[in-house]
Amino acid sequence: MAALSPPLDFPPDTVPNVTTVTRDVFERYFEVTPVTVVTGTGAKTDAPNDGTGELPEQLDAKRVEELVRWWCTRTKQLREELSPAQVEGQARKELRETLAEQVRESALDAEVNRIVKAATPSAKKRSRR
Repeated sequence: MAALSPPLDFPPDTVPNVTTVTRDVFERYFEVTPVTVVTGTGAKTDAPNDGTGELPEQLDAKRVEELVRWWCTRTKQLREELSPAQVEGQARKELRETLAEQVRESALDAEVNRIVKAATPSAKKRSRR
């Protein structure tokens, strides 16, 4: 069996500080996963849908509003990074990944469409402006 190499140990001040620009790049490419700390056998967990563990069919109105704001912000960012033909597809993919843990899989596409529709101004609203 091969010997394990020791962990990397750098002397102080040999590695430069992470700049804001570098941090933004890291956050763009690496997903930050929240850590759940288990405090004991009596720890309370927050299960969706009043503790039954089942995901809802629809999001509440407040969450839809939050996701509409996210959609507008994210599509604006993606327009700067991708070609116009790729923006909506990428944003839908990210939204679907976000919603996968919040609604039932059978309702996932309907909720994505609901949020996109709410975020997209209709032709009537645009002509009134």
